[in-house]
Amino acid sequence: MGIISLVRGVGYAIGPWFVSVMFQNYFESPFILWSILASFGLAASVGYYLLGVLASKKANWNSDFDEIIDVV
Repeated sequence: MGIISLVRGVGYAIGPWFVSVMFQNYFESPFILWSILASFGLAASVGYYLLGVLASKKANWNSDFDEIIDVV
């Protein structure tokens, strides 16, 4: 629980600073600015998908283990 709060706090602190630096550097080209910002959402969606696949495999492994225990 503490790690979640730490990551959230760091995100709230660094997020606005990071976006303001990007805005200063890419003010003249909004397409690049919004593409970089959108890539964070894309990376998060890929990460959540991979996390779901990993959790599904772990759940299937646990159910297989339970079946083995029932047989023994």
